[in-house]
Amino acid sequence: MSSSRGGGRGGGGPRGGGRGGNRSNNNGNSRNNNNNSNSNSNNNSNGNFKPNNPPPPKANGELGAASFVISESSKIRFTTLLTQFRDSPTPDMKMPTDLTNTERKYIHELARGLGLKSKSEGKAPNRFIKVWKTTQTAVSRDVETIPSYSLPPKFSFTTPSVKLSQKTYSAPPAPSPPKPPQSSNPNLPPPFPDPTENLPAFSHLDQIIETVSSHKVTLITGSTGCGKSTQIPKYLYRAFPRCNMIVTQPRRISATSLSARVKEEMNDNLGVVGHSVRLSNNCGKSTRIKFVTPAILIQQLNNVAEYTHVIVDEVHERECYTDFLLIALRDLIENLNVKLILMSATLNVEVMREYFGGCGEVHMEGRTFPVQSFFLEDVLRATKYVSNDDNNIEKELEKKGFKEEKFRCEFCSRGFVGVEELGAHYGVCVGGGVGGIQMDFGKVEDRLRAGIDNPVKRPAKAEQDEYEDYEEYEEYEEYDEDGDEDDDGDAPPGVWDGVSEFTVVKDTTVTDDDLVSTYQARFNDDDVDYDLILALLGYIMTVSTSEDAILIFLPGWYDICKLGNELEGGGFSDPRKYKVLQLHSGVPANEQREVFKRPPKGCRKIILSTNIAETSVTIDDISFVIDSVKAKEKGYDPHLGTATLATQWISEASAMQRRGRAGRCKAGVCFHLVSKRRFKVLRGFLESELLRTPLESLCILTKRLNLAPGPYEGVDGIPAFLAKAIDQPHEKSIANAVERLIEIGACDDEKNQLTGLGWKLGGLSVDVRYGKAAIWGLILGVSHSTTLIAVTSSTKDPFNLPRPYQKNAAEAAKLSLAAGSQSDQICLLNAASKFSNSKRTGRGNVTGNSHRFCNDHFLSANALQTVVDTVHTMSRELTSVNLPSPLKAGHHTRNDGREDLIAACMCAGLYPNILRREAGESNYSTALNRKCKIHASSVNALGGSPLSRKSQTGEWLVYHECIKGPNSFQVRGVARIWDILPILIFCGTMGVRECEDEGMQIVTVDEWIAFKMAEPEIESLKKMRGKMDEVFIKFTENNGKLSEGDWKAVDEVCSCLKQGYEKKRKEGAAASVFVGNGGGGGDSKAGDWTCPKCRVNNFASRQKCFKCNAAKR
Repeated sequence: MSSSRGGGRGGGGPRGGGRGGNRSNNNGNSRNNNNNSNSNSNNNSNGNFKPNNPPPPKANGELGAASFVISESSKIRFTTLLTQFRDSPTPDMKMPTDLTNTERKYIHELARGLGLKSKSEGKAPNRFIKVWKTTQTAVSRDVETIPSYSLPPKFSFTTPSVKLSQKTYSAPPAPSPPKPPQSSNPNLPPPFPDPTENLPAFSHLDQIIETVSSHKVTLITGSTGCGKSTQIPKYLYRAFPRCNMIVTQPRRISATSLSARVKEEMNDNLGVVGHSVRLSNNCGKSTRIKFVTPAILIQQLNNVAEYTHVIVDEVHERECYTDFLLIALRDLIENLNVKLILMSATLNVEVMREYFGGCGEVHMEGRTFPVQSFFLEDVLRATKYVSNDDNNIEKELEKKGFKEEKFRCEFCSRGFVGVEELGAHYGVCVGGGVGGIQMDFGKVEDRLRAGIDNPVKRPAKAEQDEYEDYEEYEEYEEYDEDGDEDDDGDAPPGVWDGVSEFTVVKDTTVTDDDLVSTYQARFNDDDVDYDLILALLGYIMTVSTSEDAILIFLPGWYDICKLGNELEGGGFSDPRKYKVLQLHSGVPANEQREVFKRPPKGCRKIILSTNIAETSVTIDDISFVIDSVKAKEKGYDPHLGTATLATQWISEASAMQRRGRAGRCKAGVCFHLVSKRRFKVLRGFLESELLRTPLESLCILTKRLNLAPGPYEGVDGIPAFLAKAIDQPHEKSIANAVERLIEIGACDDEKNQLTGLGWKLGGLSVDVRYGKAAIWGLILGVSHSTTLIAVTSSTKDPFNLPRPYQKNAAEAAKLSLAAGSQSDQICLLNAASKFSNSKRTGRGNVTGNSHRFCNDHFLSANALQTVVDTVHTMSRELTSVNLPSPLKAGHHTRNDGREDLIAACMCAGLYPNILRREAGESNYSTALNRKCKIHASSVNALGGSPLSRKSQTGEWLVYHECIKGPNSFQVRGVARIWDILPILIFCGTMGVRECEDEGMQIVTVDEWIAFKMAEPEIESLKKMRGKMDEVFIKFTENNGKLSEGDWKAVDEVCSCLKQGYEKKRKEGAAASVFVGNGGGGGDSKAGDWTCPKCRVNNFASRQKCFKCNAAKR
């Protein structure tokens, strides 16, 4: 167990123990204005495209072409070396001394991206790079910078001081999960039609039954479309009439849709087939095939012996609850008469075979046509993207008068040992091309066969940051759409017919290595090369018919918008010839459904998608796949203790999944935009989500199910249990999770057992921190508000991603929902509340007013409907753990809507996720002194928010999570704390230090939040904190009941919080008036007006709001 755990309050209290932390300084990059220059293009008869300019400089001034000095193999080697070091216990390491300057620069950037520190030490020739890990230390403030704070002027607190109990709260006995229904129908199963015989699964029927009968564990692999998910439960039911089967699917929509499909195929009118997922359960006493999510089965583990067959589907997705389930099932089935069947499209059979100690195996081929794979070398040859006469850049440089000897920069006189270092330096020194060294990047060829006037503009860094701020990890969604039958006619001469072998022109005058090296000298292939994709599209146009749809896999929303704008703004703007579609989870559902429709004859469908199309979407008319071999992946860095979001090379299994999107109706072709060398060293499979997510919820689950009853370091402790996973989580991830549970008071520090609060939080389906905030909401009387916020913050973001031309309108809509609160939580609360209110005229359906409301505010009706339904589920969960329902009007909703109390609940639940910013500063600092910026999806990052500009008065904020991006730390789910009193009352461990100012002392919270206060006020604050500690413990232990005196004390605190909030809100409003400029700047003047829609100020001369275009009133 980590030794960094602080002492402080007892684990069972409302705050838990003190906290440690690590320190990391990453300054956020400011956004710069974007200036894109137009370039010309020339036409050639061969129909190929090449960029007419070298890649432009990077944001830091380095030439894009400078990456040629680092070979691909060196990049792979450095990345592997530093990644292994980061995950090892070694505190520091030294890199070799024989590195070039550019290699050193690459290592420094790579180390920073991995959350490591690096520094060059020594002198040539013994100069080396030292790399080390950060340490966890909270940062205290200098006494000189500590501001003073006074309690509200009318403050009084008459309740006597109460000392916080240090009692260790023993865990109550685990409630028994509901038992699966027992059979009440001894008759044979009802007849149902035979399965479709053309499904591959049908030909393996006998093998499946025999293998399952003779093995405890069976592994079944089969490509998408083979029928394993729908047919195998039916086969087992027919072979074992008295079976009781449970089938897990990783997503709710998969479980419900498959249940309906199987029920229909079996002609089931007796309830034999059913589903049980969050928000929906149609199982009954006759149910024998139950489709569930892994989380539902985990809750029933104590009664798993009631089932005869447990089927775990889609194992390859490595979802955290699925992997958690496999740990428990492996131990449980040894002594039970239960058959375990694991199914997947790309299962790592060897790993599973070793994990379960011998298994039966069945493999089925999918019902698809052959798909050919091509790689970067083939694409470069086919498109002639790199010409033969420029494949040796060093020779070209030598022709300009440079020799392989000592070089010197003509601008700063700095010397270099080689031309590579000089080329890289020029980009940094002059911020542009290599001075007089202008490389000939080939002749300008036709932009595409269809003709595109403007070549792709390489994105300026500020522009890319703006889009990347919106990026999220793509949550897979399930689609149940079928395409029409293919009706292609004969292909014209010289065009691929979709049946015969697809061939790429072979150019033997240049080797693969030379071709790739030349390409990588000009472009950093860690990025997405839009020029190359356009060139490849042009090539595909010349060798295929318009009926051949094209699916392009891109990492994220920025890449989709960038390529989409280029396509639609150029030769692909004619809707009669091209239908360009975007597929992303943030795109409205009606637009997502367009990808399944076939365009009119003669119109080519081009789909730009993220990894959402890997496994969740089946589009029948896809003939060509262009795979960037990259994806936005959200992870978790245990060393930094924070989430990460970065573009990563995908796994080989994911690449094969993308390849399989083609070939549904005829043969297909997949172009992987990666070299064969790089492809060979890709990860075999995606790592388990256990390695990529915080583990607080799973740690609570482990304790609640009694799977790890012992102490932390024991053989039956949490680390020992999770170490049995297929992919063992990092020990620091487990330590961080337990540390966090101790901080919020859910786990006892000494015995490592759940407290009374921990048991209640484990019964809620939301993040444990928001669960605690919701309980505080019951106490402070804002329970309905905090429950809504807890649900919206723990589910999919309800805001749809706007098109570029809709951006201003979308921002204005979001600002209107925030209503000046400067709070993302209030924005979500208002969105959900107004949606619910708008539905009252629609008789419970998402129609009429609710539809218009969602369209006007760029909201997803489906996501909000899920929120409304989940609130009712959470209400039932709260009552199941003996707490009041937040939906019943009464004492627990007496203050609903009060922003001061909502903010107090957020502080109590989310602490230590607190930000501070001093007056005059632009960046925010976390408790660990990390410099960060607000995520662009936040209402507080929009131009109309005072928090998006330099601070005038200094601010405190609470946030949902901190994400480490490629360039900076960003915080999401941000709310302003107008008055610091909620932090002083509800957060951390309070301390008092001496102060030189007469009559004053320094009050601290965990030694990093500090204020000077008068001594009498400090005594009042101590009483208030003590009483709130006592109230919280009583409330959670006494099933939500408090004495009349306790409720009176709570109301006194609420009154005090209101006074402080109103005072600071008034002061802040006066200091934070936004100067609307319509494109300019300056101070407010007479006649300036505030927009009634988005609350942005505008100059008197403007008749319409510059932000949302609303008319002046």
